[in-house]
Amino acid sequence: MSEWVNVGAPKDKLVMTLPFFGLSWTLVNEKQNGVNDPTKGRGIAGPFLSEPGKLGYNEMAVAFKNDSSGWVITTYGNNSWQYATKGDQWVSYETPATCETKAKWVARNGFAGVAVMAVNNDDFNALASPMRHPLLTAVNKGLHS
Repeated sequence: MSEWVNVGAPKDKLVMTLPFFGLSWTLVNEKQNGVNDPTKGRGIAGPFLSEPGKLGYNEMAVAFKNDSSGWVITTYGNNSWQYATKGDQWVSYETPATCETKAKWVARNGFAGVAVMAVNNDDFNALASPMRHPLLTAVNKGLHS
C-alpha cells in the first residue's frame, strides 16, 4: 500500500484486502517444505470450497483441529504470517493475529479500511475456533484499537 501512496494515491482511497482463504500447493519433495521450495501444482481441494489450490480458513481450522498431529505450522517473517505443511501439502494463510495486526496498521496509517475475501470462509460456526467469526472479530479489533 505504501507503494501506491509513493506514486500519488491518496490514503483515504486505499483499502487493504485480507483473504480468508489460503493458497495451497503440492510440494515436489515433502522434506523440502519451506518458503520458495519447489512445487508441482496446486494443493488438494478442501471439503467446503472444493477448489484445488485454495482452502478456506474454516477448512484449515477444521483440518488442524481434527488432525493436529499431521500438520506442522510455521510462523514466518517476524510473526507476520503462517504456513502449514502436511506430507506434500503446503498452505499459507491469515490467522486472527495477522488479521488484527494488518487492520491495526491500516487504521494507524490513515488508510480507508479493510475488505475481506470471502467472509463465508471464516469459521462462522466456531467449528474449530473458540468463537464465531474469529477473523472478522480480529479485523474489527484491529481497526478499533
